[in-house]
Amino acid sequence: MMNKISILALACCALLLASCGKKHEAKSTVKEFISANFTDNDYSIESYTDIDSTNYVTPEAIKLMRQNMAQSNAYKKGIAYADKKGKQLMYMTVTMERGNEEVKYTFYLTPDLKEVVAFK
Repeated sequence: MMNKISILALACCALLLASCGKKHEAKSTVKEFISANFTDNDYSIESYTDIDSTNYVTPEAIKLMRQNMAQSNAYKKGIAYADKKGKQLMYMTVTMERGNEEVKYTFYLTPDLKEVVAFK
């Protein structure tokens, strides 16, 4: 009985550590993307949500998100996005302070969490 509890506890710890590593990788990708593609540095990142997955972001939705961001002066022109491969994307929402305003952005990432596919 004690052996089963130890194995279960060890498995839970391993899962927790793996989850923390993925969130850290997603945060790093998003930070780098923001730094490279926002036109000003007058922002501070307040919080990140946990990462999650979705199969419901269509190529049309990705195109629309990219077009909307391209029309704004808040972001650099010609942002290099990753292509969506397969059905699944990972996503994370970031709460930021820009100027005197709190804003939220949702970033859609490749399943390996290394590149941004789109954001809104």
